[in-house]
Amino acid sequence: MMFFFLALFFLLFSGSASPAVELPDLKPGINDLAAMFPAASLEDLDHRLHRFKTETAHNVAVLTLKTLDGEDIEAVARRAFDRLPLSGDDKAESVLLVVARSERQVAIH
Repeated sequence: MMFFFLALFFLLFSGSASPAVELPDLKPGINDLAAMFPAASLEDLDHRLHRFKTETAHNVAVLTLKTLDGEDIEAVARRAFDRLPLSGDDKAESVLLVVARSERQVAIH
């Protein structure tokens, strides 16, 4: 009986090793997972970010999420930035803007 309670306690209160927000493979430009941008705006912004990279050699990536599922936006931004398919030199010259729609939070990493 004691084993049952210990097992139940462990299952209920042990933290999950996996993060709450699942991130798919990201691209260096716009990752609109929350579908916040209309198609025309998405194309325009993508074009502007590409031109900015061409003119300055700096990357700007955007990630929109529907929700953070209780996770800290800074932690999500850090994980997302690490998952961007950029070389070490490109990452040093890059910034990621993360927008969480439901929580109305923004992070820049």
